[in-house]
Amino acid sequence: MVPLSTLWSGHSIIDDFSLNGVEVEILLSKPLPRIDHGAVCPRAVHGPFSTGSGSWVLLESSPTHGSVLRASPDRVVLHFNAILEPSITQVNLVDLQEVLTPLGVTNASTMNSVVAKIPPLQPGVYNVQYKVLATDGHVTEGSIRFTIITR
Repeated sequence: MVPLSTLWSGHSIIDDFSLNGVEVEILLSKPLPRIDHGAVCPRAVHGPFSTGSGSWVLLESSPTHGSVLRASPDRVVLHFNAILEPSITQVNLVDLQEVLTPLGVTNASTMNSVVAKIPPLQPGVYNVQYKVLATDGHVTEGSIRFTIITR
């Protein structure tokens, strides 16, 4: 596996893996900015970065980190830059009273996205905590926060 920070001919290599026996490299045309813990992350990232030891990060989420919503979302979607192992995937919802609610991962999840059902929520601030295992063995943990306001 090529580290995310490796640059090649002005491109940023963001992944290098074998898929069905074919070697695949995913490149970006511009170098990626560095984040605090030394990993590299695309500008399109919404929310906190990986806290795991691997180089996998959350690319985007719905709802997005820091979003303010007028209604309770029915699901959370987390999209990563890695192929995930579903057996260890954990997604939890935590409210301001620190009540933790495990969220069920749905069949709508894909190789690199996790979709979890969210129960109807009252107005307030919520954190979605996630823990995923990439197929290369790296665990990534993090959270996104969103707020629901009254109409």
